[in-house]
Amino acid sequence: MELSGNNLSGPIPDEITRLKKLNTLEMWGNQLSGTIPMGFRNLTELTSFDVSINNIGGNLTELKYLTKLQSLQLFRNQFSGEVPVELGDFEGLVDISFFANMLSGQLPQNLGSKSKFQSLDASMNYFTGPIPPNMCKQGKMSYLALLENQFSGEIPESYASCTTLARFRVSNNLLTGKVPPGLWGLPNADIIDLQMNSFEGPVMPDIGRAVSLQQLYLGSNHFSGQLPTEISKASSLVQLKAESNNFSGPIPSSIGDLAQLNVLYLQGNSFSGVIPDSLGSCNSLNDLNLAGNRLSGPIPDSLGALPSLNFLNMSDNQLSGGIPQSLSSLKLSLLDLSYNSLSGQIPSALLVEANNRSFAGNPGLCGGGAFHNCFTKSSKSRDIRMILSCFLSGTALILASFGRISLGKAVRECIPSLPEQWEDTCSETHMELPETGDQSFRSNTAMLGKRPERVANKEFEAEVTTLSSIRHINVVQLYCSITSEDSNLLVYEFLQNGSLWDQLHTSTNTVLEGRTHHT
Repeated sequence: MELSGNNLSGPIPDEITRLKKLNTLEMWGNQLSGTIPMGFRNLTELTSFDVSINNIGGNLTELKYLTKLQSLQLFRNQFSGEVPVELGDFEGLVDISFFANMLSGQLPQNLGSKSKFQSLDASMNYFTGPIPPNMCKQGKMSYLALLENQFSGEIPESYASCTTLARFRVSNNLLTGKVPPGLWGLPNADIIDLQMNSFEGPVMPDIGRAVSLQQLYLGSNHFSGQLPTEISKASSLVQLKAESNNFSGPIPSSIGDLAQLNVLYLQGNSFSGVIPDSLGSCNSLNDLNLAGNRLSGPIPDSLGALPSLNFLNMSDNQLSGGIPQSLSSLKLSLLDLSYNSLSGQIPSALLVEANNRSFAGNPGLCGGGAFHNCFTKSSKSRDIRMILSCFLSGTALILASFGRISLGKAVRECIPSLPEQWEDTCSETHMELPETGDQSFRSNTAMLGKRPERVANKEFEAEVTTLSSIRHINVVQLYCSITSEDSNLLVYEFLQNGSLWDQLHTSTNTVLEGRTHHT
């Protein structure tokens, strides 16, 4: 009887229990409610019963009499209570789905002992106790899904030799112990899902024989040791999730041989050494998470060549060196390189506000914005010149403070031809150096002292400032000024032939040389 997908509602009619020769009853995908009616046990010829995707509840007691059942599909309902132990003795029962109900207690431990069992999905219930050990006894089982229950104990050794098994999913339970070695290398398994349990021990080299394996989920357990290099021989791997374990040692460089790898989660372990450059050969890689390990060395430049990379997290490691410019070409929805020992300039294409947190905890990084500016060679030279200038200015001020004490000697050394009558005055004078220009005096430099008319100190200082700022080929250089209580003196470059005024009005036809300066 086929009544599926008809929007039927209400309980299963009691009248169905009168159809004693009925062998198939399919009522999936309706809105049926209530319970399995009393008298359902009368349908002893029933081989296939499918009421999945309805709202039926109650217990399964009526089913323990249907000994000819081969397929029992009850998923996505509200059944509760325990599974009748008698189901384990049904010789023809090979396919069961209890998925997404409220069943509890233990599964019958003899399931599969007397039948060529093929498939069991008991996920998302409240089952407890051990996994039935004999479901692959006849060597036909292909599908075992026990996700999100409270199964406990270890994985039975019998599943390590179940070569027909395509999917083995036991995540989110209370399972413990080591995984039987042969389970890693099941040749037909495309999914091995062991996440969120308390498994321990290493991943065995047998993994190299899992040539059909596409998804390997090991996250949130207590696995330890190194990832075996043989994992590269599991050439069909698309997703490898081994986060939040105790793995250590280097990430095998052979991992670059996994050409179909799309997701690699190794965060929250103790992996050490460098990130393999070979990861750049995983052209299908979309998500890469290596956060929270002990990885060191540079970020491989090859990662920037991954055409599909969308998620890159390498935070909380000990990575050093610069951020490869090649990462700028990636179209990432998430980038996290925080809390490493990276240094140097952040590539400008990555310096967007959304990425600010991506580089936190790397004091050696620079690039502007939320980060300090980078120092180039030219900027360093400018800083050195600025520091040197400040140092020399400070030194000049210090020396100037001692000027009055030894000025007479300094002026005599600087200007040997100073008139004798100034000698006694110099010790009481003050010498002003121009603010710009050559401030050094050489013993072989010819100079001339000029005494201007006596003016107030402020006016004299203003004149010195103006004259010292003039730079022209036809104007002689002012070297310094000397002041005393009753006199002011301007010290110029020596005029061999006098001033232009002298040449025009008082000279006796002196021939001017081309290199002689005048004022």
